[in-house]
Amino acid sequence: MKIGVVTTSYPREPGDPAGAFVAGFARFLAARGHDVEVVAAGPGGARDGAIPVHRVRAGASLFYDEGAPDRLERRPRSFAQAPLFAGALFAATARRARRWDSIVAHWLLPGALAAPLRPTLAIAHSGDVHLAVRLGLADAVAAALVVARSRVVFVAEHLRAKFLGALRSRRLRARLEARSSVCPMGVDPPPPRDRAAARLRFGVAGDRPVVAFLGRLVPLKGVDTLVRAVPDCAELIVAGAGPLAAALAESAPHARFVGELRGDAKADLFAAADVLALPSVEIDGRTEGAPTVLVEAMAAGVPVVASDVPGARAVCGDAALYAPPGDATALRDALVAALQGLDARRALGRARAAALSWSTVGERLLADLSAASAAP
Repeated sequence: MKIGVVTTSYPREPGDPAGAFVAGFARFLAARGHDVEVVAAGPGGARDGAIPVHRVRAGASLFYDEGAPDRLERRPRSFAQAPLFAGALFAATARRARRWDSIVAHWLLPGALAAPLRPTLAIAHSGDVHLAVRLGLADAVAAALVVARSRVVFVAEHLRAKFLGALRSRRLRARLEARSSVCPMGVDPPPPRDRAAARLRFGVAGDRPVVAFLGRLVPLKGVDTLVRAVPDCAELIVAGAGPLAAALAESAPHARFVGELRGDAKADLFAAADVLALPSVEIDGRTEGAPTVLVEAMAAGVPVVASDVPGARAVCGDAALYAPPGDATALRDALVAALQGLDARRALGRARAAALSWSTVGERLLADLSAASAAP
């Protein structure tokens, strides 16, 4: 098949975490012999290996750094850029869609605009579901997808339930429900790294256990809870960038803030860590979708401690330990418990992550894409 991938975020250069899971599926499709072409927000490289990437620059600043939902929360005037980008993305997609057999559209807003052009598999992540519901656009988005006979994949069941529950039309809800499914994004396991060298890289002394955080430094991630929760016996390494970076670093002089990590540096963080923590919270009804960083950690043999939010549960199941969102005392207890049972947690995590590799997840998504292409 000739497949167009339409997305907001896509890695701008090798190792860029923005849209990494979008690139993961695109590369899976290319490796399976499909002719893949990407239309994405820019700036960035014009190729991803053998995959051409066409960059849409108008309004593209919405979709990188902290991401569109947090950018719009902090700067409501940024909404003015959204129609500009949506129009430019549709125009760029329409120019190329005549060459494609089908489309994979990531994020329902503005990805659903591509649905009338070719048979489409629309993938809903989290922020797009939240925005569609918050702005009262869920029915319009659902109607566009249903009329175009698209299939929709939600990365977690709670997102599917939220979107379907927001639809005012029962008939529309029933039709979209019949054309939707749930599947998290896959990961490629991090390459193995030398643990001693990795700990040296981050300045970890002796045998002290390491609790790591990897992600955007935005309110949703709850890092302020984590800095209060880390037990005295452990060191905290915070990897990531975002608008809260300076304030968090000032409030937690005991932690190591190492900025955004890519490539070998990211793999070294997993090698150095004893536990990965994701202390996410819920903000105005928005929470995690299905965080791929948890799968990466489990695949690398790093036990996970997370807030008890549906997205983390969807990804980790019984392989992680959980604490109520925002509860530093409970999070500390979970971290201590994880550090005391590392071997068992590593085995559980690796088994869980094996089912979420691209070799498995990619086949499931490809089956949905084929179903969309075969729809009458």
